[in-house]
Amino acid sequence: MTVRVYAQHLHRINHEELPRCPPHFNTTQRLSNDELLDILLFGTPKSWQRNMEKQQFDPLKHTMLEVVEFMEGLKAAEQWEIKSNPH
Repeated sequence: MTVRVYAQHLHRINHEELPRCPPHFNTTQRLSNDELLDILLFGTPKSWQRNMEKQQFDPLKHTMLEVVEFMEGLKAAEQWEIKSNPH
C-alpha cells in the first residue's frame, strides 16, 4: 500500500467511521491532525525517518499532505537508488 493510500484510509476512518462509534456517536471522537500524523509516522520505515532527520524535515511542522508528498519523494529516491545500483 502506498503512503498516499494509507493516509487516505486514515482520513476516511477518522471522518466516516469514528463518528459512528460509541460512546458519543459524533464528530467529537475524531482524531486530531497531530494524532493522525503520529499514526502515519509510526508505520514509516526507519530509513525514511533517518532521511527526514538528515534533511531536517520536521513532519510535525507540516500538513499531512506535505508529509505524504515528502514520503513519496523518499520512496521514489529509494526506487531510483535500487535501479541505479543493482547488486
